Amino acid sequence: MVASRKVEFEVTSSWTELLALINYLVNGLESITAEYECTKVGLDITEDISEVLRGTARICYVGCNERPSEGFEISEAVKAGLLRSYVFSYCEPTFRLPDLYSEVAKLFSNAVSYLRPYALRTRLEGIEYMLIVLSDGRAFILEGGRRRVSIPYLKTVISSHTHPHGCIPSPHDVRSLIHVLLDGGFGIGIVSMECALGLLRLGPFTEEDYIALTKFRSALSRRDSNAISEVINSRSIGKSVRVILW
Repeated sequence: MVASRKVEFEVTSSWTELLALINYLVNGLESITAEYECTKVGLDITEDISEVLRGTARICYVGCNERPSEGFEISEAVKAGLLRSYVFSYCEPTFRLPDLYSEVAKLFSNAVSYLRPYALRTRLEGIEYMLIVLSDGRAFILEGGRRRVSIPYLKTVISSHTHPHGCIPSPHDVRSLIHVLLDGGFGIGIVSMECALGLLRLGPFTEEDYIALTKFRSALSRRDSNAISEVINSRSIGKSVRVILW
C-alpha cells in the first residue's frame, strides 16, 4: 500500500467505522437534496448518531419535488456493512447535515490521539507516520520514509500524518487534500510534538473551495508567510474547508 513502508497495522475501531458511515450519510443526503430539490433532509435519531451504525437509518425529508426513492451513497453504506438498511419518511429530521459535520470534527480528534505517540518518533528519527480511514471503515497506521509518507490511490475518508516540526501543510499535503475532497472524503490532518492541525470540509466541496485550495497551495510553494498566516488565522479556506487546531 505504501512505497518504502516498514510497518502497517490495522487500528479499525468503532470511531473509524462511524466516521465512514457518516461519510456515506453526508454524501448521500447532499445528493438527495440536490436530486429531489428538498428543503430539509436528515435523520430521525433519538439520542446519538452511533445508534445508526449497523442499524436502520430513517431518512427524513421535507419539501422535495417528489418522494425520494434512492439513497445514492447511502446504499453503499449497506453494501459495506455499516448499515443494515434505510427507509425514507416524510418527517422533520432531528439530525441534519450540520449535525453530521459536527460529529466529523469530533471524531477526527481521535486520529490526533492515535498519532501523538508517533510524533516523538518522527521528531527523533525523521520517519513520518500516517493514519488512514478507508471508505469501508477500516483504518491503518502506515510508516513512510524520512520526512515523507505517501500512498497510491485509495478512497479514504480522512488521513492524518506526523511532521518532525510544526503543523504547516506542504504543497503535497494540500494536493492530497484536494484528491480526498474530490473523492467525497472529509480531509487531512497533521500532528507534531508542538501542535495538531486539521483541514476538513464541513460542507459540500465547491468550485470556490477548489480555487481557494489551489491558491493556498501556491502560497505554500512560494513560502509566502503572509498569505499562509492569513489562511491559518482565518481558520477558513474557501466556503466549506475549515482549519482546526488542537
